[in-house]
Amino acid sequence: MKKTRLLIALLVMLVAASSYAQDSYRETVKQYVEVNGQSDKLKTLFTKLNETFFKKTEGVDLSALTERYVKERLNDQMTDLVLPMMKDRNVTEADLRTINSLLSTPEGKLFTAHQNEWNTMLPEKMVDIMLEKADMLDDGGNVAVNPEIPADYVAKFSNLMEMIKVKDTFKDLWGGKEGAQGMLPETFKTWFEENFIAIAVNSAYGIITPEDIDYGTMLYSNESYLKAQNVSGLKLEDIQSFGMDMVGGYIDWMQAQGAQLSSTATLMKSMLENKD
Repeated sequence: MKKTRLLIALLVMLVAASSYAQDSYRETVKQYVEVNGQSDKLKTLFTKLNETFFKKTEGVDLSALTERYVKERLNDQMTDLVLPMMKDRNVTEADLRTINSLLSTPEGKLFTAHQNEWNTMLPEKMVDIMLEKADMLDDGGNVAVNPEIPADYVAKFSNLMEMIKVKDTFKDLWGGKEGAQGMLPETFKTWFEENFIAIAVNSAYGIITPEDIDYGTMLYSNESYLKAQNVSGLKLEDIQSFGMDMVGGYIDWMQAQGAQLSSTATLMKSMLENKD
């Protein structure tokens, strides 16, 4: 149960992180959603969630249902959610066109594909580490960077994380209500901030290439891209609510098409009903 709740909490945050990030502006936002790979990322994530949230049932093809959901609903749903965020961040149509152009290049497509591949596997890696080495959460023990990773890769990756201001973002998130409504341990906050870079670089190596890091560094040096990615002031409860709404909507849609809920999905729906 403990692993299930931790995994749900991190998956919810991942769904939200994949998303935060009627007129011509709306169409440009929709293009941004598409080239940013958010639909592909969520399709991969939702397909993975199928194993956790639904029972194998004769006559119900879960993968086919996920394909339908992505094709029929996801892009428009994501666009409607992202559009007001872009406006709040003062991202103009010209900014979005600049970003769309950058992400549509061969290098941009590779960067997006590799980033999405890494992001979809990171939460489970984190949960496994937390449960295998639970004493770290109590005694302050740290995760070591894999010594087989070249030092120049670690340095470039760490520099990119500094540009993204990962630590500042986490401090903003922890500034809200108690972490993930009690789903995450209190000690997780400090431990996570201290160990995220090591966990991230260990899991990124072999997926995120040095060329991806260079491209990401260029992107985060671009004013338009920075505006679109700005999450300053965002609180953990906002991300939690957003992510749970996304996952909850998917579960409800799948159930309406005949998918049978697992006990984990039932737990998730209970969390949704009591999230306020």
